[in-house]
Amino acid sequence: MIVMMFATPAMFGLSMSLFDPPTTLGDDHYQYNSIVFNSFIFMTVVNQINCRKLGARDFNVYDTLFNNFYFILIFLSVIGAQVAMTLFGGAIFQLAPLTTAQWITVSVLGLSTLGVAAAVRAIPAEHADKIPVHINENAPKEDLIGKALHQDPEDSFHLSDRSF
Repeated sequence: MIVMMFATPAMFGLSMSLFDPPTTLGDDHYQYNSIVFNSFIFMTVVNQINCRKLGARDFNVYDTLFNNFYFILIFLSVIGAQVAMTLFGGAIFQLAPLTTAQWITVSVLGLSTLGVAAAVRAIPAEHADKIPVHINENAPKEDLIGKALHQDPEDSFHLSDRSF
């Protein structure tokens, strides 16, 4: 997403800079906002499909996708609202309608989250265990993350227990 924020003006020939003062904002800036905002929303919406499967080896994220009516309703509602905001939001949301090429680019970027999730799930467990858990090496070993990883399942916290 960060790459998209900086690469969008060059990719689509927009004559603007991220560092332009607010007084010089024009149609290219609205076009830029539309591309970046839609990319982010479509990545988030498609990631909802990824989040339906939590197992390390659950690669088939489409399994039982159409069995949940409410999921489909929310999924399509978010996409519909996003398209409507882009097409008709104009000055209210500081967006401009996208061209066909821009819609395709935004859609492909959104769908790319499926590949990223599959790649992450493909990492073998022995390699995933080598990823450091502690950001601060001087932190005590019994910090919150360490407790969560090594606690007894009977002692796990619940959302209703707001003392975690």
